[in-house]
Amino acid sequence: LAELPLCHSLSLASAYESIAGHEAPYTNYTANFVGTLDYVWYTADLIQALAVSKVDDEATLAQETALPSTNSPSDHIPSVVVLCY
Repeated sequence: LAELPLCHSLSLASAYESIAGHEAPYTNYTANFVGTLDYVWYTADLIQALAVSKVDDEATLAQETALPSTNSPSDHIPSVVVLCY
């Protein structure tokens, strides 16, 4: 797979990287895995990212061991982005 010439000409940017200066530390929080699986990509030459949602702090997420929990119905943390076209 590493030898396949995969490429594209889209000018994509990550919303979290553009606004926060780094990716979300995690978008999936389970007992067996904590990490970033979800990204919001946009075409930087056509759209501007204005804001991104904050990710719950780990202490809050760990109160119930993992997601889903009584407060979050999914094992993925919502990634909310405000975009301007």
